[in-house]
Amino acid sequence: MLSFKDTEIGFKEKLFTIPTLELENGKIYSLIGKNGSGKSTFFQSLLGLTPFLSGKIRFDNLDLSTINQLEKAKLIAFVASKFDGVQHLSGRDYILMGRSPYTNFLGKHTENDFQLVDLIIQELKIEHLAQKDTLKMSDGERQILSIAKALAQECKIILLDEPSAFLDYANRIKVLTLLNSIVKEKNMCVIQSSHDLELCLEYSSSFLVIDNKSKVLIELENKLLRKEKLIDLAFD
Repeated sequence: MLSFKDTEIGFKEKLFTIPTLELENGKIYSLIGKNGSGKSTFFQSLLGLTPFLSGKIRFDNLDLSTINQLEKAKLIAFVASKFDGVQHLSGRDYILMGRSPYTNFLGKHTENDFQLVDLIIQELKIEHLAQKDTLKMSDGERQILSIAKALAQECKIILLDEPSAFLDYANRIKVLTLLNSIVKEKNMCVIQSSHDLELCLEYSSSFLVIDNKSKVLIELENKLLRKEKLIDLAFD
């Protein structure tokens, strides 16, 4: 469980506050708010790239402010909104990069690393992408690979920044369906930032809304929620 207590997110000045919040494994949370409201800063704070201004962020009994970046990479994975591909980098080798937190000081992979990557490829049914050049893949294929790379980190939490922003509708559904399957099968906590409220309503367990007026992050369970209420809170 990821928990927050009197947490202030921001740089030199506070962007928003999280009074009390507990996020459970096995759920997809959609983070919504206006541009500049602090969604990216929230992710950066969880990743340890931007210190939170005050309060506590804990995973189970672990204070996230006390662990180093290597250990944090074993706990939290980040998926950017777009991966453009790299020439001569195969899908399998890209997924293998997710094992970086577990390699020795020479960066050498073990047989266990290779076996885990191959297992993820089989589970996600992306064998056709294993040897394909990432530069020759579609945006949808590369996004699914990025999720596979996050799974290779064997983390408990996945953060996704607008994971379907650059995808057509069919690939958006494919990526969100995949995330739902992963969350249920692996009992992970997934937080995605998104502006696509209709798809979030269909695929999210709860919403994390940065209230535009109070500058407080609130959780709303996805039960009989209407898009109009989310718009009123986050964007008006």
